[in-house]
Amino acid sequence: MKVQVSRQALLDGVAKVHRAADPKARQPILANILLEAKWEFYERRAVLKLTATDFEIAIQAPIAVDMERPGRITVNAKALHSIVKALSKKQETVILEVEDGDEHWLTLRCGRTTARLAGMPADEFPGLPQIEAKGTIELSSEVLREMADKLLHAVSTDETRYVLNGVYLKAEGTTLKAVATDGHRLAVLTIQLSKPTDTPVSGVVKRQAIHEAYRLSKGDSVPVKVAFGQDHSHFHFPDATLYSRAIEGQFPNYEQIIPEHSDVVATFDRKAALDALKRLQTITKGQRTGMVIWTFSNGMLVLKAEDTETGSMEETLDVSHNGNELTIGLNPRYLHDAFEAMDTVEVRAGFTDKLAPALFEPVGDNGYQCVVMPIRV
Repeated sequence: MKVQVSRQALLDGVAKVHRAADPKARQPILANILLEAKWEFYERRAVLKLTATDFEIAIQAPIAVDMERPGRITVNAKALHSIVKALSKKQETVILEVEDGDEHWLTLRCGRTTARLAGMPADEFPGLPQIEAKGTIELSSEVLREMADKLLHAVSTDETRYVLNGVYLKAEGTTLKAVATDGHRLAVLTIQLSKPTDTPVSGVVKRQAIHEAYRLSKGDSVPVKVAFGQDHSHFHFPDATLYSRAIEGQFPNYEQIIPEHSDVVATFDRKAALDALKRLQTITKGQRTGMVIWTFSNGMLVLKAEDTETGSMEETLDVSHNGNELTIGLNPRYLHDAFEAMDTVEVRAGFTDKLAPALFEPVGDNGYQCVVMPIRV
């Protein structure tokens, strides 16, 4: 293999894929990036395809190159990324070469810099999954950002509840529902698609895949095609493709958790409540299950946190509410995450009683809902 490639293009490509490699994997080759130089007949160009995977997700990015001879090799992802990132910006091109008879070493030349990286046979690198798509939806990079910002905080990290370790996506017509829950809180994002789906599709996409998809699209306003298969889904960008193993299992019926009506309804300033919760968490941060007591009375909201060793703290906020009084215990971290994900001035809160799920919605944004389960006071 011998190719000449733009230094910046190589850096961009390696940066896209290297995070999918797993340096701690039992199979050492999963810590590597596959470099494959080949001629694409349909595109009528030579490309260097960069691929990394940890078996759960895989990312592939093609780069246009000038190719003298094709070839394949895998090298350590972290080492390659570090070297390419450190190359002199004064140099515009990089030569990558695997010499005949020396197929386990990759030589990298850039200006006066020469590096040799130990490689492993490309034949040992796992292949990408073949996906027979059940359905496809098209998103924008802005929607991926919104999904990452507003949903990932509610995804469960408990591996015993595997089906909750991702975001549930359900598309029908022009409506996409994206849902995340850890069993104690729920976040729902309703998105209007620019193109209707041909057939209803649904699936649970891993948290890491949503995060990496957002990272791949960050800063660019580009369309992203998402295809759902039986065992995998993939996100297709103009300059990269992300594959994600599907999470199997039945996602909970989230709709029955969302309150249909509220006996106590209050509206308050989001930033003021967020700042108050930050201060109150100085009291609750040492507790295994932190709690802030919310009391609505006479047009005021009193937030109170107590700890037997640290002490107590109380915050008072102005609210507009229907006059019904209520006292309820809620986890301040869950609410902090929810309010921080919102971008409106005010938040509307709805409560049925002190033991029922509490609903929080940004005023002026009908597409986002957060539900928090109460703590017995």
